[in-house]
This record gives sequence, C-alpha cells and structure tokens, in this order.
Amino acid sequence: MRKVECISDVVRSGLCVCCGACVSEAPIGAMRMALDRKGRAYHPVVDEPAQVTGRGPEFEVCPGVGLPIDSLSAELFGADLATDLKLGRYRLATAARCSDPNILRRASSGGTMTGIALYLMEHGLVDGATVVEMVYDQPGGPKSTVRIATTPEQLRRGQGSKYCPTSTNLLVCECMERGGKYLFIGAPCQVGSLRLAQRLHPQLRETFPLTMASFCGGFRDFRFTDWLIRKHGLDPEAVEYFQYRGSGQPGKMVARTGDGREASEPYPMYMQYCPVPTLRRCVYCIDGTGLLADFACGDAWLERYEKDEHPWSIVLARSQRAEAAVNEMTEAGKLVLDQVSAAEVVRSQRSNLTSKIDRQYKRMRLARLFGSALPTWDVGLPRDGSSYYLELRTLVLKLLSKSKVVRRLKRMLRGR
Repeated sequence: MRKVECISDVVRSGLCVCCGACVSEAPIGAMRMALDRKGRAYHPVVDEPAQVTGRGPEFEVCPGVGLPIDSLSAELFGADLATDLKLGRYRLATAARCSDPNILRRASSGGTMTGIALYLMEHGLVDGATVVEMVYDQPGGPKSTVRIATTPEQLRRGQGSKYCPTSTNLLVCECMERGGKYLFIGAPCQVGSLRLAQRLHPQLRETFPLTMASFCGGFRDFRFTDWLIRKHGLDPEAVEYFQYRGSGQPGKMVARTGDGREASEPYPMYMQYCPVPTLRRCVYCIDGTGLLADFACGDAWLERYEKDEHPWSIVLARSQRAEAAVNEMTEAGKLVLDQVSAAEVVRSQRSNLTSKIDRQYKRMRLARLFGSALPTWDVGLPRDGSSYYLELRTLVLKLLSKSKVVRRLKRMLRGR
C-alpha cells in the first residue's frame, strides 16, 4: 500500500478533505489553501518546505489519513457510555424540529442545526459559530467560504450551503485570536480534525466548548455546483444566488442570475446521473453520523416524518452539555421532540450507513490489493456486510466510466 508521510502525499493520494486544518496548524506563512488549477477544490500548498517537516503537527491534525474515532469518542463522551458502530456514543437520540419560522423558512428539514446554534449564542454559551456561505466574486461561479457568525442573520445565511468541500478548520486560528467561545459546525471529518487539534492544544477545548456535525454521505468538488447550474441552461458566472438545499423538506437546489432567471430542482432528485465523483477520501470514510461531535443532526428519512405536515430532523446529543441544551430548548419551546429509536435512526440513514459501514471492510481490502493509500480507523468493521464480487464490480465499473466522466465534464465546462 502506498505510504502517506506528509501533507503533500495526502493531496497526491486523494485523501485530502480540503478542511484547512494543516494550514491552521503550520507556522504562519508556511502553507496556504489555494484553488487547484482546474477549479475543483481548495487544497493545501506548501510555500516553505523547510518549515513543514513531514509528520509534523500539521500532519498530526489531518483527518485525511484517518481518525482514532473510538479512542477519541471514549475520551470525549465517556468510555462507560455504550457505543454503536453506526451511531457511536450518545446520550440522547430524538427526532426534532425547530419552532422558529424564520429558521424553518430556509431550512431543508427541521432547522435543528441553526436553531441549536442560535440558542447557544442567545444564552451566552458561545459567542459565535463557524458557518459556510456561498460567495459569487470568484472565477467560475459560486464557491463556498467560511465565516464566524455572531448574529442570527449570519447564521441563517449559512443554511443550505454545506454540500461542497469547505475549509472550516482555517477558522480555528481566527477564533483563538478573537477570544471567546465558539460552536464549531462542520462535517464529521472536520470535527474529527478539531478533536485532534484539541489533543495537541488543550486550550482549544475552551475556545470550542461545543461542536456540531451534520450527517454526511461525502462531498463532490466544485464541478458538481457547475454541473447543477449548467444542466438548467444557466451560466455559473452569472449566478448571484445559489443554494444546494432549503425552502422546505427535503428542500431544493436554487440558482438565480442577476437578470432574474431562476432554476430549481428538488433534492435528492438532482443527484441522479451526476458525472462528478465523490471525493476519494469520502469513499473510504466510516463516519456518517458525526461520531465525534457533541451534536449530530441529519434528515429524518422515515415514512412517518416524510408524511407529516411538519419538517423533522434527527438529533444525537453525545455529551452531557449537548443533552442539557436540547432539554433546555425543549422546555423553552424552542424545539419540539418526538421519540425515535436507535434502530429507526439507523434506518433513516440506511443507504449511507450501509455503504460506509457494512460494505467498507471488503471495499478497503480490495483497494489495498491495488496498492491504494487509505485512511486508517481504530474500529472493527463487519466482514460479512458485502461481497468481494460486488465491491470489485463497483470498482471496475467506476474505472470503466472514468474516461466517460472526464469527457462529459470537459464538454460541460466548455459549455457544449
């Protein structure tokens, strides 16, 4: 298997998740995040090789090479807390919906992530939160950026924008420099990277007393955004508003140009026949439910909620502080809860968790036979959840379709 011994190896091996943690950890000026020459994603660039020493601290916080999920989870939430391979350690599992109509208006499900973040800010438990926004002043059309939100409007602007690679961990240094306490909102791998940084720098536990992750099935790069816009006949560089999801459950993609043209398509229908592959590192990820986050939130893909007149989310509270916050919000009328079992939570994420957990052992073993660099995990994966035939067939089909995908993307990017 190919060895990964430095950040440059992480990028070359396709294990980079574009989080920016390495840049935040490296000496000032030694590294930076830059859009690659094809405009696909932001990746770390080493400007001062002498200051970035192989397996230095910038490598130690990289989630691309894997995460010690079980040991970190036990350290964070208590080794005596029962753990589940798919859901991790948690104190509370519930269906929930926010009661604030201003949040629900732009939410794609129950608005719980924004609602919890706003409650924590309003009650002084944190001074701000990390959020993702779309910006429209970059070449090639809409791109994501990360900011620190300190007002309700800044929080709401981040809704519906978390479906592409983001460099959220770049904000770690900015939050420390500002002072105060912050809610770190990110993808599961980004929260995992922060947990590694908190091991190296215990003071970060004061800066980020609480974390929140969305349930995650992986990301595609910015070509996905470009494809979504172009398939509806719009020019990405003319788009002045874009959302991946929002406006109700399960939400829809919306792209709007400066001259008033608009395109929309329901989620997840617009994902069908997408030629842009998921990031390679995401294919070998085992964390679909934010296993290291205090709060983990996702869609309630269960029939009884899909038919309900209200939008719902699934919320897992892993730490005592997270559980207390959910209970306080419920008592204050900020959240409405509905009982849900662990089996139902797993069923609500069945497709994603089947891929990430049940099929992962044999998928990774085949990849190792081909000499691929892979992330490492400290949990045992089930060996009977898939078949080598299925995984080999999937791999071969991906390899065969790769050239077609490349050709289709080139035609798309040329506007043909």
